[in-house]
Amino acid sequence: KLRKEREDYEINVRADPLSAENVLNAEGKTLVSNLPALDQDKSCGYRLAPPQVSVSIPVEANEARKKERAMNRELMKKSRHVSNVQALMTLFHEAKSFVHYDNLDYKVNAFIESASFPNRSLAEMIEVLQKSGGVVTSPVITQRTQELQNVLQGTTGIHGSLGYDGLVKWMDEQSERKNELSEDNKSPKDSD
Repeated sequence: KLRKEREDYEINVRADPLSAENVLNAEGKTLVSNLPALDQDKSCGYRLAPPQVSVSIPVEANEARKKERAMNRELMKKSRHVSNVQALMTLFHEAKSFVHYDNLDYKVNAFIESASFPNRSLAEMIEVLQKSGGVVTSPVITQRTQELQNVLQGTTGIHGSLGYDGLVKWMDEQSERKNELSEDNKSPKDSD
């Protein structure tokens, strides 16, 4: 069987001057020896096209892949929707802390009172930076802790306000209440 395959290979591939093996070898030189010599007077020369490769995939596999891509697209849309709603919920809850012309003085005073900047020398600042590894600082730890709490509790923002999960739960409860009310309204009519 191997001998037959080898003979077929010799006949169909190596003997074909335009096969992939004969077009370029490992050294980058062509092995096309049985083509006639190129006429130097003509400028066109020979054109060697790359071998055509075609792969046939069963229709069932194409359909399965098409369904998988559609499902992935839907999951991506849902993920984007959840992140957008979460961002809007955070923005909504933090809107009360926005600075505008009416509360500008109050916000500046609150910031100055809350922010404490210790007077440090350069040596002290470098020492603190080396102790913390140069990466993790108190604000970063606070931010990570808040993000973890928000994920675990389904909240958003620094005050633990209603998040996406809570909003979805509330909307489901509201729709259930509407269904119960509509069923209660239908019940007396049915008994008459």
